Amino acid sequence: MQRSFTAVLVPTMMLACSDSRRGLGMCVDSGDCPAGSICVSSACVTLCDRHQDCPPEAPACVNGWCQSGAYSHDGEACQNDAECLSNICADGVCCDARCDEPCGSCLQAATQIRNGICAPIPLAETDSDPDTAVCSGSVGCGAANCVCDGLGSAVADCKAADGEPCITAGDCASNFCECIDGPCTARRCVTAPCGSCDDSDVCTDDLCNVNGTCDHVANTSPCDDGNPCTHSDRCAQQVCGGTTYACSDGNLCTDDLCNGDGTCSFPNNASPCDDGNLCTYSDHCAAGGCTGTTYGCDDGSLCTKDSCNGDGTCNNTGSCDDVCAFSGPSGDGTIGPPAVVNCPAGKIIVSIKYARYFCGGAVCDSASGADCLANGLAAAGVDGCIGQTSCTWQNGRGCGDPCFGVYKPGALTVVCAPN
Repeated sequence: MQRSFTAVLVPTMMLACSDSRRGLGMCVDSGDCPAGSICVSSACVTLCDRHQDCPPEAPACVNGWCQSGAYSHDGEACQNDAECLSNICADGVCCDARCDEPCGSCLQAATQIRNGICAPIPLAETDSDPDTAVCSGSVGCGAANCVCDGLGSAVADCKAADGEPCITAGDCASNFCECIDGPCTARRCVTAPCGSCDDSDVCTDDLCNVNGTCDHVANTSPCDDGNPCTHSDRCAQQVCGGTTYACSDGNLCTDDLCNGDGTCSFPNNASPCDDGNLCTYSDHCAAGGCTGTTYGCDDGSLCTKDSCNGDGTCNNTGSCDDVCAFSGPSGDGTIGPPAVVNCPAGKIIVSIKYARYFCGGAVCDSASGADCLANGLAAAGVDGCIGQTSCTWQNGRGCGDPCFGVYKPGALTVVCAPN
């Protein structure tokens, strides 16, 4: 337990004075005091360099003059030099000496000698304040290897622990060095190099026996099974394996990669692909998406069906058919049967080629067109047939001919093209 105290500073009164004031030990200034003393707080006090210079009634030398008060003796707890009669606080106790040697102490627990006496730490005990310059530089040596020589100095105890590097068995605390230039081990090994004990299997510990044979003991060390789609790889029964996982983002244009730690990466690639558009070719992945070079297959003809093949080539197939129908009179001057045209299967009407009334006999001759000259008024009645597969046209009357007002026959010719 640390000792607590309260210093009461009482100047020591000197009795050697030349008048009544001096007889009472009182003073006005230091000239009123005898040699070796000064005037402090109207009293003469003794000057000092150490506690031993002071009288019993003021035993403490503090700030250069003797004072009375409570001070710790050697061996008692302290926090600084001023608390000790010895004026030395070392290792947390008042001490008879500074005791700052590497293997010196003022504590009984370290020296087996009572507190307050500076003494060497016994042989082979650990130094609490190691001399790192002494205890480093050799194989297996460091600050933790410093021990005391029993005379107050630190020396290096350079014995490496198991697993630390060694050159000879003498470097090891176990006195066993794994073969030559190996690690320290807890077991004896052959004196010749025993590289033959290495089975190159990370999942076994390779041990050398004193008779030169080897042991290969299965371990549970971390390992790498070479499969990036496993993580937490570890040895088990001499086999390296991990927990499997999968990486897939469902995108053909990215590579699905396992990172080996349970995470995934999806870098873009340039793989061939199909963007679903037949009018592109050389489709490939770019920036994580599928794209191709576009092209067109329109040959400008209504009589062909145009399509893309997806490889830069086209199909332009089919031809146009002229289909003609005759609308005859009724025979009694009334509306007769209509003209009905039907396109071949797979084709639709793309234009009206001929549509005309005739005051005489109508001729359906799409080859020569001699009687089927274009007539805008007549054709207007069948414009709605464009895009249809069939068309019906009724005979009529008009045209400004001599038989105006009489229902006349007519001819209708349409152009059918592939749909």
